[in-house]
Amino acid sequence: MQQGLIAKESLSDTELPAVRELAAVCEAHDGHGVKLNWRMMAGRQSGQVSDFCWYESGQLAGYAPLDRFGPSGEVTALVHPDFRRRGIGRAVTAAAHRAAQPSGCTELLLVNVRTSATGRAFAAALGHPLDFSEYHLEWAAIVPPSVPDSLLQFRQATLSDLPFLIRIAALSFDILEDEARRLGEGELRGGGARAYLAERDGRPIGRLSALIEDEGVYLRSFGVLPEERGRGVGRALLAATIARLWNEGWREFALDVVTNNSNALSLYRSVGFREVLAYNYYRWPLW
Repeated sequence: MQQGLIAKESLSDTELPAVRELAAVCEAHDGHGVKLNWRMMAGRQSGQVSDFCWYESGQLAGYAPLDRFGPSGEVTALVHPDFRRRGIGRAVTAAAHRAAQPSGCTELLLVNVRTSATGRAFAAALGHPLDFSEYHLEWAAIVPPSVPDSLLQFRQATLSDLPFLIRIAALSFDILEDEARRLGEGELRGGGARAYLAERDGRPIGRLSALIEDEGVYLRSFGVLPEERGRGVGRALLAATIARLWNEGWREFALDVVTNNSNALSLYRSVGFREVLAYNYYRWPLW
């Protein structure tokens, strides 16, 4: 019978459903969702400890994933309502913190739902300052958005587009070239990740990524070349991508955006997205 903290490189076929059950119990009790990257959790690469489970008499009582996005790591905590105030949340997140730096992370963010009083109190008790907040938006329309008439062309990226994907990622997301390359290669490798481009006169000028999951489509990594911004490229690319995926049969779309990015919020709302949750990100120093 499992007891206490167990660190894992990946979750087994029985452990992942147990985490889903724990998340459902926490959501029902707390009245809000949780931020978990299910696709990452289901497809861990061996060699790095990423999942931290706490068991009480064989029952999964607490869980914290360490999700790595290049040099940045994110951790969140779930604790079963029957086992709270026993230090389980501290134990699983502290274990994730200890694993972050040796695995290559240069920063770590503790994530919780902004409306969660217990989550805010947990971050405050650990002494972590709020770094930023994000809205989680979901697409609320019942028909795909119309694609504006323009001289732009839209297509899915191919391997020959990797140099552009690297360049625009470095320009748009303030990341190093190695991380931009890793992002681009992941989108071109196949599987659930894709990249879509907007072109003018055969020259790519904008990009948007789509992560295809069982729950629907998660849109991310949205960027337009600086000299092309303010000309409707972003809205056209977003509408064209949703319309294309709609025609493939997808109906659920979601994305995240920082709460103070009013221009992006206006854009997303204009094509039918609505805020459903907000997340707080707290900086947790590794040194």
